[in-house]
Amino acid sequence: MDTRELITLEKAMLAYANLGRIRDKRSEYPYFMKEYNCIHIREFLVKGGFLKLATYDQSVPYYPYRELQLLLKQKGVSVGNSKNKVIENSRKYLKESDLEEYFDYRCYIPTDLGKSMYNKDIE
Repeated sequence: MDTRELITLEKAMLAYANLGRIRDKRSEYPYFMKEYNCIHIREFLVKGGFLKLATYDQSVPYYPYRELQLLLKQKGVSVGNSKNKVIENSRKYLKESDLEEYFDYRCYIPTDLGKSMYNKDIE
């Protein structure tokens, strides 16, 4: 594990990952990172234990709310009246295979170590 302090771009990537924007497919890197090798930065963070690839179930809170509602309706499951209920019902009633087929991507999420690093002041 790397023991050096993370640079601003690495902290920014962790923050964006916490929003579900860093994915195994169709990542949405922030505009200010387009000129950098984002895949290299992401892989450094994974190898350093700061970031991990979530399961489809762990990615549920990061999937678009309306799309989760549609998927639940397609499966004949109660949607719920709040985002929290939609997430809860998705985790309870949808299988990993349902999520994989519908969304076709998983999110990278910060580990506890990663969260502790990007919550520090940005240099």
